[in-house]
Amino acid sequence: MVFFAVCLVVNEIFLGKITALRVIFFVLTQIFFAISYCVDVSTKPPKLDPHTYCKRGGGSKPVFMFVGDSITHQGLSGRFCDMMQMEFKKELDVVVCAQNSIATETVDVERVGWSLECKPSYVSILIGTNDIKGIYLPEWGKGTKESFNLKHEVSYKSFRDNLKSIVQQYIKASKVRLDKDRSDSKSIIPPSYITRLERRTAGSKRQRHINSAIQ
Repeated sequence: MVFFAVCLVVNEIFLGKITALRVIFFVLTQIFFAISYCVDVSTKPPKLDPHTYCKRGGGSKPVFMFVGDSITHQGLSGRFCDMMQMEFKKELDVVVCAQNSIATETVDVERVGWSLECKPSYVSILIGTNDIKGIYLPEWGKGTKESFNLKHEVSYKSFRDNLKSIVQQYIKASKVRLDKDRSDSKSIIPPSYITRLERRTAGSKRQRHINSAIQ
C-alpha cells in the first residue's frame, strides 16, 4: 500500500501535465499492485496453521485438521475452512496445513509431521491436484519437483504411494480412524456436523466448498 501511494504521488508531481504518460503509469502501477497482492495472498501461511496453533499452546477442544494444496490454503479459493471454524468455534479448533502448488510427496515427508504435532481428532485430506497435473503435463511435474526439492519424479506411482503413506501415518500416530464399514466418506465426520453444515449452506453457492471439505 505504501508503494502504491508513493507511485500516485510521483504520478501527480512529475507527470501531472502529460496525460498519456499519466494513464500509462497509472495502469502499470495497478498491474504491479494486483500482482503483488496475489503473490502475497497466495504465499502467506493460513491464519491458523500448525506452527501458530502449537506456538500459542494448542487448545482444549478437538482439532479438525485440513491438509491440502491451494484449494485448502484459501488464499485464492473458497474459504470453506473459515466457514468450518465459524460454525464450530465452540466445539472444534480448525487448523489449516496447506500450501499453493504443493504435491503429495511434500505432504507425506513434511506436512503430516507438522500437523500431527496438533494431535488432530479429525483430518480432511484434499491433495493430488498438482500431482495429476504434473503427470499429464511433464513440464509442470518437472517444475514442481525442482521447486519443492522432491526426491522422486511426479508420477502416478509416486502419487499413489504418497497418498497411501499419508493416510497410514495419520491412522498410526493419531486418533484419526477410517470408517471401513461404510463407503460414504461423510461417515468419517460426525453426522451432526454434516447436518449442520448442509443446513447452513442449503441453496447457497458455498455448498460446493462444503462438499469438498467433507469428502
